[in-house]
Amino acid sequence: MKYVVRNAVKNDLPKIMELYRANYYQAQECIDESVVKIFDSIIYSPDKYLLLCEADGEIVSCVTLNINESLAYSSSSYAFAEHLCVGETRYSLEAAELLIAKVKEISASYGCYKISFINEKENIHINSLLLQQGFVSKNNCVKIMC
Repeated sequence: MKYVVRNAVKNDLPKIMELYRANYYQAQECIDESVVKIFDSIIYSPDKYLLLCEADGEIVSCVTLNINESLAYSSSSYAFAEHLCVGETRYSLEAAELLIAKVKEISASYGCYKISFINEKENIHINSLLLQQGFVSKNNCVKIMC
């Protein structure tokens, strides 16, 4: 199995929305102008990431990452990751592990003092994976690694 972790590009939007719909019951059904506008604001921003993991050329997992400056800790930034989605393939959890590692790598490159991970509490497999990766549970849905 060959995995590739990369940033999303314009033509990835349909597959990303498919992953969102499979993972989140409230995900947008259609790709309208508002979805495209949000997508563009993420992929063209220097401190926002929509990371994808492909397994043999198929997108099987994605996560959104934002790097934020902190007023409380003016010399450090913090990372905010959310919506770690996985497809229905047997490779999805391995792909999610690779995305978590990439989130940690990017966050470290910015000198982030913490990573906050927001995920649906019903997404048991991903939440268990985040706990295995060193994150701790807080308020049923936030995973923080300092």
